[in-house]
Amino acid sequence: MRLAAAAAVVGGTMWLAAGWDPGHKRDGGAILADLWALDLATWAWRQVEPQVRVPATTRSADVLA
Repeated sequence: MRLAAAAAVVGGTMWLAAGWDPGHKRDGGAILADLWALDLATWAWRQVEPQVRVPATTRSADVLA
């Protein structure tokens, strides 16, 4: 499961970035920093290596530090 992710459609591709995997009860889950592309013609997913690394955090204080 993936929550709080960002998605956008560009041409024939839906891009899905980051988010949060809530994991199991009481383990806090995991912040995700991956990038996926869905070809809307074939419904095939592929993981894409981002050209720029973004910190895997949702806390603005961590990004600004």
